[in-house]
Amino acid sequence: TISHLVQNSPDLVLLVGDVSYANLYLTNGTGSDCYSCNFSNTPIHETYQPRWDYWGRFTENLTSTVPLMVVEGNHELELQAGNKTFEAYSSRFAFPYVESGTTWKFYYSFNAGGIHFVMLGAYIDFDRSGEQYEWLKMDLAKFNRSVTPWLVVTWYPPWYSTYTAHYKEAEYMKVAMEELLYSYGTDIVFNGHVHAYERSNRVYTTN
Repeated sequence: TISHLVQNSPDLVLLVGDVSYANLYLTNGTGSDCYSCNFSNTPIHETYQPRWDYWGRFTENLTSTVPLMVVEGNHELELQAGNKTFEAYSSRFAFPYVESGTTWKFYYSFNAGGIHFVMLGAYIDFDRSGEQYEWLKMDLAKFNRSVTPWLVVTWYPPWYSTYTAHYKEAEYMKVAMEELLYSYGTDIVFNGHVHAYERSNRVYTTN
């Protein structure tokens, strides 16, 4: 996949969550489906950080020449010492969150070419009373189709999918945000999480 991308000289790469899967590796580097299950009584459930370094080297041919914009997936939660989460993820990438008017690295927006990209966080507060929702309203209010004709929004778990394993997993986020995104005529949504390719026609409130 990396070689294919490099050969096609992309202008920009969107990585929609689940970057290194370091949380599936124990601190000795061996794989594990569930770290906390293997060591349920330990006070610290560190994940295997060299896996992140390996991922960086593996993708260097691409990321050294092409801008990479990323949004967090569930594997970036990575519960660490002191009950911290997203530490490895938020430390390894640059996010234009300050330029976007947010105080968090987990949601932001940017323009590229004729596209306004909105990157939303599915694993932090997305309720209508929360900061992310208020920021989204502000960001979309400034959206100008005469400058960026396309509105592309991305977050990790899909609201619509026929994949049984993750069916309606992000229903609460959909209930909170769908109407707002629809009202601004979102052109394309990109999601991750489902390890199968699927696309749909326009859909709103399940229709």
